[in-house]
Amino acid sequence: MKVLLVGNPNTGKTTLFNTLTNKTEHTGNWHGVTVEEKSGFFVYEKNNAVEVVDLPGLYSLNPLSGEEELAVKYIFNKSADLIICTLDSFTIKKNLYLVIELLLSGKSNIVLAVNSMGKTNKADLTKLAKELNVDVLTFSFANKKEVEALKKYIHNFSANKKIDIFSKVFSVSTQKKINDISNQTQLKKYEIIKIIEKNN
Repeated sequence: MKVLLVGNPNTGKTTLFNTLTNKTEHTGNWHGVTVEEKSGFFVYEKNNAVEVVDLPGLYSLNPLSGEEELAVKYIFNKSADLIICTLDSFTIKKNLYLVIELLLSGKSNIVLAVNSMGKTNKADLTKLAKELNVDVLTFSFANKKEVEALKKYIHNFSANKKIDIFSKVFSVSTQKKINDISNQTQLKKYEIIKIIEKNN
């Protein structure tokens, strides 16, 4: 099983990676760039090894740096069973921009992991999970039970949800425009949205 860790910088992503893998990672250099991705493993229940890949932090799927470009290419060109998107409890609204982009791109194997080192409102997280139709978990590096619960969740994960974020983000008229362009050009909805963003 392969898991990707993605998220904004300073959301606890790499610390989560080190906690899950017990720092048993190797570093891979990518051709033509000076940035790196880290990969490591943890074993859950006997010989069930899980590979965890920590990608460079990014704010958007429209890369503005070499690090972000590497992360975006990995997300769309490499297969993964699960994408864990880390969020910081102090900056959840800001972090959600990347989450929305991932969901709009058609990724359905996503779970949100909220760094609970700050204050978290369980009611708000429950509402968020319901609105996006994704699982929302909390994690604290100092809480061994939460770490073990996350490992168990990863091991048992199955992407069987149909996520329709498109209708929740855009108005009916905008949805129609994007659908019309998609039908005429055969571009994916997410690709059209990226073009619109760049032109605004």
